[in-house]
Amino acid sequence: MIVEEKVSEIDDEGTQFRVFAFNDFVPESLIVVHEFIFMLDTNISD
Repeated sequence: MIVEEKVSEIDDEGTQFRVFAFNDFVPESLIVVHEFIFMLDTNISD
């Protein structure tokens, strides 16, 4: 899996937001991580 940080436009006004892309795919909900905070995201598929 390739994880990249990208700049993406998130609305029609041209607002830009830094997102993490996984294999060039941005998850449905944006993941926001602040420095010095640990995050654990578990996705369980049947």
